[in-house]
Amino acid sequence: MKSGFFIYNEILQGRWLLTADAARAYSHLVASVLNGDFSESEEKQAENCLQVINAEGNTYRTYGFTHVEEECHVSIDLSGPLTYQDGYCNYGMKSYAKWIQEADKKPNIKGIILNLSTPGGQALGTEYLVNVISNISTPKVAFVEQMACSGGYWIASACDQIILSSATALVGSIGTMVSYTDFTEYYAKLGIKTVMYRATKSKDKNLPAEEMLGGKPDKYIETQLDPLNNGFHASVKSNRPQIDDSCLTGATYFASDAIELGLADKIGLYDDAISALSDIQNNINSAEEMEFLNKVKAGLGLDAEPQAIADAIETQATELEQSVQDATARAETAEARVTELESELATANARIQELEDEPATTPAVAQVQGDQFAGASQDEDYIEDETAQMAKKQGLKVDYSFKYTPQNNNVLI
Repeated sequence: MKSGFFIYNEILQGRWLLTADAARAYSHLVASVLNGDFSESEEKQAENCLQVINAEGNTYRTYGFTHVEEECHVSIDLSGPLTYQDGYCNYGMKSYAKWIQEADKKPNIKGIILNLSTPGGQALGTEYLVNVISNISTPKVAFVEQMACSGGYWIASACDQIILSSATALVGSIGTMVSYTDFTEYYAKLGIKTVMYRATKSKDKNLPAEEMLGGKPDKYIETQLDPLNNGFHASVKSNRPQIDDSCLTGATYFASDAIELGLADKIGLYDDAISALSDIQNNINSAEEMEFLNKVKAGLGLDAEPQAIADAIETQATELEQSVQDATARAETAEARVTELESELATANARIQELEDEPATTPAVAQVQGDQFAGASQDEDYIEDETAQMAKKQGLKVDYSFKYTPQNNNVLI
């Protein structure tokens, strides 16, 4: 945690967006710190303020989010007066900003809950944290347990939704003021006298603050408070355009009035904050789809409403899917027929192979003795008598090319 020097510096020089009640409540602690007594603040060390809520609804504390791999939501507790740097009792807004950015870089972290119970804090640190929250893409919900006032409300306004835990939850205090404590008499009793000199070209150095201490606050209000207040208002209005201007005077409001004025969205439980994160993500997805359809519409020069374009695209997609299914069915039928033909071809080839492997059949040869041709004319060129015809009937091959000669009494037919 931080050293006493930073505590001194932030108390004495920092600008605070803090409710007056909170400032008075912590005045005794401030006095102790300024006197060098840190005993009260050291009794309470900053606690682990980070929590993971997994898909089953189970929760556990963690130190940072870089190692978290399961799909989940996360929450960060922001309580008490908020400082820019880490303090004795709480983490600072610089640490909160770091953890929020860590969570935003993790696609498995689907949403962030800022669990707020704070009267506000330092102006510089608050604006920095608000800018970080505003620029992340992860859905974020502010859950106000007790209060989110002044700088605390500025932080809440940067979230997508603000949910109040009860009817007595307090929000608002959207304004800027300054409170100075005059230690002149106190220092005088201690024999301390403050003397100030300015360089020749530094005539305006700290002049507004000096004049304010002398009872002339106009320049300080004009140069310091008003610009800070205008930036505060502009940022809150940018974050929540529905806010009624009447609540920008610095007043605080309980839940029912806050909801009516646009300062908050509803009263709910912590589980409602978790559910809201899912709803926000669904809305983001729908918005992205609509943006895509609008781009398609502009690109095609269509006048139809985005929903009509979406319906037409869906119809075409259905028709295309049916065409693909029909083509697939035809392809499967053709493939089955090819398989069938391949089978038939294989059977035919096997039969051919069987026939080729059988022994060659020699044509039957009928030997007819020459005396069977007695009485036949020796002048005939080819022999074809009743015996030859009989041989044919018995399936024997007859070779008519053999020519009878008297020297060969054996005839091949």
